[in-house]
Amino acid sequence: MTSKMALFTLALAFTACSSSKSNPATTGDAGTTPPPDAGTDAATGDPCTGSVGPCKVFPAGSKESDIANAVATAQTGTTLVFGAGTFAFTNTLTFTAKQLTVVGAGMEQTIFDFKGLVSGSSGTGIDVLDGSDGFTIKNLAVRDTFKNGIKVKGSTGVTFQGVKVSWTNPDAKTHGDYALYPVFCKKVLVEGCDISGSSDAGIYVGQSQTIIVRNNIAHDNVAGIEIENSYDAEVYKNIARNNTGGLLVFDLPGSGNQHDGHNVHVHDNTIDANNTTNFNATGSVVAQVPAGTGTFVLGTRDVEVDHNTYTNNFTSAFSVVSYYIAIPSWTTAQDPAYDPVSKRVSFHDNTLSKNGEQPDLLTQLGQLLVSGKSQGVYPHGHVPEILVDGIPDATPVTGAPQGNPTYLCFGNNGTIDFANMHFDQLKSDGSNFAQILTFDATAYNCMLPALPAVAL
Repeated sequence: MTSKMALFTLALAFTACSSSKSNPATTGDAGTTPPPDAGTDAATGDPCTGSVGPCKVFPAGSKESDIANAVATAQTGTTLVFGAGTFAFTNTLTFTAKQLTVVGAGMEQTIFDFKGLVSGSSGTGIDVLDGSDGFTIKNLAVRDTFKNGIKVKGSTGVTFQGVKVSWTNPDAKTHGDYALYPVFCKKVLVEGCDISGSSDAGIYVGQSQTIIVRNNIAHDNVAGIEIENSYDAEVYKNIARNNTGGLLVFDLPGSGNQHDGHNVHVHDNTIDANNTTNFNATGSVVAQVPAGTGTFVLGTRDVEVDHNTYTNNFTSAFSVVSYYIAIPSWTTAQDPAYDPVSKRVSFHDNTLSKNGEQPDLLTQLGQLLVSGKSQGVYPHGHVPEILVDGIPDATPVTGAPQGNPTYLCFGNNGTIDFANMHFDQLKSDGSNFAQILTFDATAYNCMLPALPAVAL
């Protein structure tokens, strides 16, 4: 049995939530169709046409104090329209009204610049507080926040459309944590957005329910897209490219977390070349995510991943792991409501090529995977496209196939390789890694019922 200290030092740090970066992708690469730019109505010349409540227009050159006052005094149903131009802010914009809409002239035309945030501010650009139901922001850009780009907490009916969030400082370690950050929310839509440069996650949806993330591009972040401790989520037709990790689905323990994340459907995405060197400087577990990670599922259940394209992710394409791989000493006494083992995960009908060819040697996992490659044990000379950690669960899933107690199903993915890493058998120095690997996926050749579509 592996020592807990050994597993700790060999942790994949797949729980998340560069000095080597490719050129950022563009929205056009994503094949997305962002919503049409808002602004002046072509027929009436009135930018407030279509607003059902109070409407306030801010042309380029408007004073920050006037904007802040309008935000602070906004009534239910207010629309704030911003013209083309750059709006510089020295303080966080904090919203509390319900049914509030913030709209610009387009993500390349209307820019909220927060590089001048004063000392003592929260560091977040736009902060939407608890109970601000019906918040919509679209057709503008947010850049150079110290922490989060746009944070929305505890609200129902949250919409991000055609929003761009980025950081311009070439030193990526100075970038903020999250670009789009809805947390403890219900009915969340993230659509047609262009997100880059986050030192944690570009598009993060956490502790939330009833979620659609579609037609976005997340590039040059540490993690491109994260669905954490959430349920009833559909993530589709996105591009995750040039991140450290492309698209991640996981649950973490903790008294402040929503437990039992489930029903997450990830389909028809492009997850490509997520090989950016990890530039998270916090020392947290996200700082250890290996460059070259396509997708992992950790400590959650009922996840369907299908019809995605995985290419050129150098460490691994797809992995299913448990929380024990990050914190081997964890026990149920620490959080009885948390289940650390992933269950009922279906990975089918995906297209995979050129993955696992050059694992990240800056991480313990990458070094292990390279050791298997150097010893020539992989069937086709590269890290298998599908990895499982092999750490057993005390209670098998009802109906699970023989030899597959957590009911993981992999099918119709073309000619690819599978490996059970058997981390429960790993020696403290990792020297037996190549010997404990097994490659027989027979027990995992199964199908689980399709997850239902999500409707907001």
